[in-house]
Amino acid sequence: MRLAAVIFDVDGTLADNLEHAARAYRTSFEHFTGRTWGSAELFALFGPNCEGICRAAVPDRWPEAAEMFYRELDASYGGAAASIPGLPGLLGELRSRGCRLAAVSGGSSRSLEITLRHTGLGPFFEQVVGGSADRAHKAESIREVLAGFGIAPADAAYVGDSSYDMRAAREAGVLAIRAAWSRSATLFVERPGEPAPAHTFRDVAEFRRWVGGWD
Repeated sequence: MRLAAVIFDVDGTLADNLEHAARAYRTSFEHFTGRTWGSAELFALFGPNCEGICRAAVPDRWPEAAEMFYRELDASYGGAAASIPGLPGLLGELRSRGCRLAAVSGGSSRSLEITLRHTGLGPFFEQVVGGSADRAHKAESIREVLAGFGIAPADAAYVGDSSYDMRAAREAGVLAIRAAWSRSATLFVERPGEPAPAHTFRDVAEFRRWVGGWD
C-alpha cells in the first residue's frame, strides 16, 4: 500500500501509555478533591485535552490540577517502557520513502511534548497537532494537516486505537487504520453502529508489511 501521508494518534498508538496518563490524572484529582477516582470515572472524561479534563474534574482549581498532572505524567515515564517495539524503524522507513508524517491527538500540546520526548519519536513528525480544551475535533485537525502537506485525503491514512479515531478518519476522508498493538487496545471494542476501520493491525510488523511492502 502506497500512501503519501500517514497521520498517527499518540496515546495508545505511538505510546503504550494509558496507565501512565490514568495514574497521573488519578494522583492529581485525588489530591485536589480528596476522594478516590476509579478508572471508568476517569476515562469518561476523556475527549477534550488535559485542560478540559481538569476543568470537568476540578473546576475551581483546574490550572493547578493540570500542572500537577503534567509533573506526574513526566515523572511516570522515568525508566518505564511506554515505547512500542518497531515504531522507530517503521517511521524511519516511511520517511525514507518520501511519506509525510504527522501526529494528531486529542491531548494537549504539553502532554504530547512529554510523551513524544520520552518515546523519542518527536523528530519523525513534520506536524504535531494537539486537541482542544472545549471539544474533540480530530477530523478538523487531520484536514488541516493534509492542507499543510498539500495532499488529498484519498492519499492518506489516520492510524489510531479507538472508535473515535476511526470516526474522525472517516469524517476527514482518509483511510481509517486501527492500531491494536498497545495494552489499552482491549478497552476500545468496536460497538454496533460505530464506523469500522478499513484495516486492523495487531502489531507494528504487520502494519509495516502492509503499508510499505517490506519483507
